[in-house]
Amino acid sequence: MTYNLLAVAAVSPETTAVALAGCFGIAAGDVEVADPDSDPDLRNWDAPASCDYRAVHGDVARSLDICLRGEMADQPLESELAAGFTKGAGTAVLFPAASLPRKQSRVPTGS
Repeated sequence: MTYNLLAVAAVSPETTAVALAGCFGIAAGDVEVADPDSDPDLRNWDAPASCDYRAVHGDVARSLDICLRGEMADQPLESELAAGFTKGAGTAVLFPAASLPRKQSRVPTGS
């Protein structure tokens, strides 16, 4: 399962790990948070949860690409993860809107 969040505040990797751990019901040490351009040999590829963490410019400060590996019990919806991360990290976050089916309008034909 993958998630994408944009954090308004410049949260630290440590805060990110703790907040995500709370969302997934795992220990903070089981969440690997790293810059995607960092040395791949230093990453914990076996961690149950992984987060690519980037500083970005504009109205948001951090881009978070989150991946769960294996069968984890807690796999919340992206909206639930965003709400939990907001509470745990103390910052507002944005997430992609779900695709909604288009509602077709009926035009009255006049009788």
